[in-house]
Amino acid sequence: MPFYTGLTSTPLDCVPQKSSFQCGKQQIRDGRIVGGHDAYDGEFPWVASLRLYGQHFCGGAILNKRWVVTAAHCLRSKPPRLFSVRVGEYNIGRTEEDHEPQDIRLVRYIIHPRYSQPKRYNNDIALLELSQDVKFNRYVIPICLPDGRLELEGKSATVAGWGNIKDVDKDSPVDSFSGVRKEILQKVTVPIVSNKECNSWYAQSGKLVVLQEMQLCAGFKEGKKDACQGDSGGPLMFFDGAKYVLVGVISAGFGCARPLLPGLYTRVSEYKPWLDKYIHS
Repeated sequence: MPFYTGLTSTPLDCVPQKSSFQCGKQQIRDGRIVGGHDAYDGEFPWVASLRLYGQHFCGGAILNKRWVVTAAHCLRSKPPRLFSVRVGEYNIGRTEEDHEPQDIRLVRYIIHPRYSQPKRYNNDIALLELSQDVKFNRYVIPICLPDGRLELEGKSATVAGWGNIKDVDKDSPVDSFSGVRKEILQKVTVPIVSNKECNSWYAQSGKLVVLQEMQLCAGFKEGKKDACQGDSGGPLMFFDGAKYVLVGVISAGFGCARPLLPGLYTRVSEYKPWLDKYIHS
């Protein structure tokens, strides 16, 4: 398996911020109906671009002024000095925008100590510590973390990123998809599927996949929409009616938007104590 580049009354934990920008709450609302899968500028101000040698490589989500969460597999044992994080980005192919994105180097990254244990795709989560504070504005806002495990099966969630939108090779899995990349931030809404049902779908497709409790599955049985329209490390977001909550980190899958092959995500609620240990220090 390659990597790919319901409402609840449970209270949500917003990462404390000494500013007027509240986690998970947009400052910009677009009244139009967005065509296709394009997000509008400022729709998901917590989405970050993890850059390798200055080029977009993976997605991430802003947790507070100094920390971004992403997938562990995005880091691939490369030294932190090779990476940077860009926040406030919308069109990665345009050099001039109405607002200036912020590029910040890393101090370090912290990969979950049990990454790839017991299986390759388990505990696929990492933290990025930034060398300086991000400056919050209408285009740069943190996302909320869940407080406890949310019952999400059957609910819809949204993925956003600059990932490829076309799976070229339909016969063999590919890493990070050799398809067509969109330069404007993309979004797609997918249903969250129970792990039991997800395992059944994979079995029907001939794939031996058994999800762990620390993982989450999302996608349509018939395919057509998937997280290849996002990025590895990018956020799976649940809107509770008032704010967005980070429920998953894009982790792995077979191809893009294929029938019976939904995307796999790291279940963020299971890592709340680990995340808190660092981001509140």
